[in-house]
Amino acid sequence: MNKTGFTGNAARAAIKFTACGAIVAFIGAAVIFGDNVGPYKVFLYTVAGGVCVRLIWPTQDEGDALLKRDDGP
Repeated sequence: MNKTGFTGNAARAAIKFTACGAIVAFIGAAVIFGDNVGPYKVFLYTVAGGVCVRLIWPTQDEGDALLKRDDGP
């Protein structure tokens, strides 16, 4: 890790985890503040958010680099 922050795999993992949090927050806000949000829409929003989070989730190498604060070469 350099003085300005993460680079490489650790940076990618941090960005991906932050994006996952943003997706979850957006889906939560859509469910809480949406108009006519019944059980069906809650289910659809949850599935859509889950798919987005699954697609952006960091790989094992990226997660390990973030946990170990090891950016690699």
